[in-house]
Amino acid sequence: MAVIRTDSAGYSIPITESVEFDPSGYKVHDNDEKAKQIISENHDQIEELMRAAQDKWGEYLK
Repeated sequence: MAVIRTDSAGYSIPITESVEFDPSGYKVHDNDEKAKQIISENHDQIEELMRAAQDKWGEYLK
């Protein structure tokens, strides 16, 4: 799950380990395209944070 906050909104978007949108994490799919766009726009930052978390907490995240 990626949580992305902007000045005007917050988003909780299910993602895969390869930082792609995971539609199985949603019950309603009205915003799939918006979620994909947000993940795409923030891909590098999400990946960097995932690596930092893995480095810090390692096996606890699995």
